[in-house]
Amino acid sequence: MSEVENALLILAKDNKQVEKIINDLIQGNRFHFNQKGRRTMTDMYFDYKDKSLKKHKIDLRIRTVDGETPKITLKFLEKATSSHSERVEIERLWSLESFDEIMKELSSQLQGRALERPANFINEDPENILNSVKFVKIQERRTERNTIDAINRLTSELEFEFAIDITFYHLNSSFRHYGIMELEIESKKKGNYEILDRLVDQLITDHQSKFRVWPHSKLATGLAMETLLSRRELKAGEDFDNDGLLTLLGAKKIEAFMKLEPH
Repeated sequence: MSEVENALLILAKDNKQVEKIINDLIQGNRFHFNQKGRRTMTDMYFDYKDKSLKKHKIDLRIRTVDGETPKITLKFLEKATSSHSERVEIERLWSLESFDEIMKELSSQLQGRALERPANFINEDPENILNSVKFVKIQERRTERNTIDAINRLTSELEFEFAIDITFYHLNSSFRHYGIMELEIESKKKGNYEILDRLVDQLITDHQSKFRVWPHSKLATGLAMETLLSRRELKAGEDFDNDGLLTLLGAKKIEAFMKLEPH
């Protein structure tokens, strides 16, 4: 499945205010909005020690939502523009069959690299299984997601999903947990790319102090954040607010770092 999405960094503190802005945007563009509520997601990302997944712009993730059965996900970039990215996403409930399917696709993306298979799979934790076949965990984070759907008034079809995410990274034990507040807008229907761009432009134009275009993935953002914290180039009370969320100043530092050392 392909996903087309755009991400904005949220610099406003008031979650209710952000919800109202999104609901007004949806209705102003002649959609119905449907408030789906909040979910809690725990994500773990993996790579090899040689960072071959990163080099090929591939994400391998284990996600657990509200304590449900974990899912294994493989994502890789199909194409990107200045405003949005299109990625292929393969997501399956965790099982031996799913693991084999994901590894087969991953081997193909890594130009036929031979991948190991676990000796024992029964009732094994996903992290243990991936460690046993030479993957290493490169990031763990927890996200509180509030989702709002944009529904076509005429067809009742889902057109866009707006996800307000508050994400905290489980960083090195030397640091407290720091994070970001982000809006992900995902098109759920092919051919909506121009509308997606228009919605983003409208948000940025009308609410410049509250939203900032953020083309960096949560994975890349967290890795950059950890590097800059280890160098003491990001500081509490300046680059993070009292809740530990990234400020505009901190975001600019991360952007400057990514230009020099792209992830």
